[in-house]
Amino acid sequence: YEPGHVLFNLLTLYFFGSALEGLLGARRFLVHYLVALVLGGVVQAILGFASMAAGGAAHPTLGASGAVMAVLVAMATLQPNSQ
Repeated sequence: YEPGHVLFNLLTLYFFGSALEGLLGARRFLVHYLVALVLGGVVQAILGFASMAAGGAAHPTLGASGAVMAVLVAMATLQPNSQ
């Protein structure tokens, strides 16, 4: 994994995750993040299996980027006009 990708995910999670946690509360935020993490991993695994079936290479499966994207989508949905 590229360090820039990991850094971007961490910064995004820090800024938008703390704002979303303020809106949802700690427990609901944790549930949202963990469900998104698992679903992101499942989707990545399914796409990886489909790629391997088509002759592509296997890749490690992590759902962290999907979970961070779910945090961004939740913030954009709940606070569309925030700056």
